[in-house]
Amino acid sequence: MFDAIGWCKARQSHVCEHNELQEICGYNKINPYRKPYSNGIGIWYGDKGKDTTSGDSIGEFGTSNNEVCSDNHDGPAYDGSQLGDFRCCTLAA
Repeated sequence: MFDAIGWCKARQSHVCEHNELQEICGYNKINPYRKPYSNGIGIWYGDKGKDTTSGDSIGEFGTSNNEVCSDNHDGPAYDGSQLGDFRCCTLAA
């Protein structure tokens, strides 16, 4: 995830947050959750997450738990040092 943040920032964007990907699903009928997933981790969200075991939220980010557009995408949080797929988003001009 930390690499994803830098990659998106270099392109004047940010790692998409949960609500942005859900909006893409609803508005454009495009599936931003498509595979392949890396390391079994769903799409990274730019939203901070909380480790369910330790309660730690430092360096933790949320992930999706579903690979199609639906109402259920709240996957577990993982340490941001892990690799996984992501999408970059920009603000509308």
